[in-house]
Amino acid sequence: MNGQSTAKRWPRSSPVTCGANPQERKTPFYQFSHTYQMKCRTEYLRRENLKAARPEVANFKRCRKLVDQWADAALKLFRLKTRLGLHSDES
Repeated sequence: MNGQSTAKRWPRSSPVTCGANPQERKTPFYQFSHTYQMKCRTEYLRRENLKAARPEVANFKRCRKLVDQWADAALKLFRLKTRLGLHSDES
């Protein structure tokens, strides 16, 4: 299954952020991780955009699920036709 999700993450301490204000390091960030064209991608979201992005993420998941179901049905049909000898020898 493809891993599409919106997640709340907390920044890790790093040499770059160690000198930063401790309150700034405690602010979470949001990310949308997904697979597109066989590549994993992560989109970072601002808190003010999160509310608008959630329906789009839900729509993305629904679309991905429907495409997966369609591909599964097409493969089952192909196998059934092959088993019954219904494929023509067209090239």
